[in-house]
Amino acid sequence: MVITGNRGNWTQHLWKVPEALVFKERALANGVEAERIVVEDQAGNLGENVAFVRRLAPDISRATFVTKPNSVLRVSLTVPVQWPEITAFVDAPPLAFPDEVSNVIGLFGVIHEMVGDIDRVIQYPAEGFQVPYPVPSEIVQACTFLVSEGFDQHLLTNSSFRLAPAERVRDGGGIESSERIDITGDIDRGEGTGNGIHR
Repeated sequence: MVITGNRGNWTQHLWKVPEALVFKERALANGVEAERIVVEDQAGNLGENVAFVRRLAPDISRATFVTKPNSVLRVSLTVPVQWPEITAFVDAPPLAFPDEVSNVIGLFGVIHEMVGDIDRVIQYPAEGFQVPYPVPSEIVQACTFLVSEGFDQHLLTNSSFRLAPAERVRDGGGIESSERIDITGDIDRGEGTGNGIHR
């Protein structure tokens, strides 16, 4: 088991140590043997999480990436760019929204993060960080509304959600693309939670 992460957008305000060390302690408390854990504590974003684990374990050909439910899509879009030769499974605990939202981040914090995740799904393909994914117009409209209501703390600096609707770029901006990743037909229904995506 590789646990990866330094201090990201949210955890930099929560802990004084890298999140990988916090998660390692949680794994140990839940019975994972210390010798089965490798810690990568330098990654500052999802792309680095994948790339730095690849450096630690370059010879593996299959891996399951476990993340938060709202990050499953982003990890699934990041792996093909950062580690294209691996067979990847992406999964998350089956947390109910909003009932099981972390009281540390809170419901509004998770909404800020989800809006930011969609912003990254739209913007990151143009920057080479993720493969393109066609974000449905209803999702874009919902995010636009949420940003207008103040849910903008996790947006990118160059976010298209900061622009007036007429100024948003649809072609080439990552919202619509001929390169698509199908997440509907490859959902992992094995021993995981069913939230997983297999590429």
